[in-house]
Amino acid sequence: KPNLLIAIMAQPRPEEVRFLPLYTSHFLQTFGDRLWQFALPILFTEVYDFSILPQAIFAFGTYSAVFSVMPAFGSWIDTTNRAFVINITIIVQNICIIISS
Repeated sequence: KPNLLIAIMAQPRPEEVRFLPLYTSHFLQTFGDRLWQFALPILFTEVYDFSILPQAIFAFGTYSAVFSVMPAFGSWIDTTNRAFVINITIIVQNICIIISS
């Protein structure tokens, strides 16, 4: 009987098993994004030694695009079926990865 109790207590709960792939995927995606955000200014600094203008232009363009497009994108997400939105965004993300490769 004590061995059975230890075996039952050693098993992970179903919610831990179910969410582990989601947490792992989120961590890897976030880590990749943060790594890219860290590395890009360093790359610009190496290429353009005497000016931070390219970094400023890139940051301004990126944040301007996010600021102008996110309200429309958010309303599209709110009014569309979630499964369809997930499928479309995954397809678009994969297309962008293929184009940038």
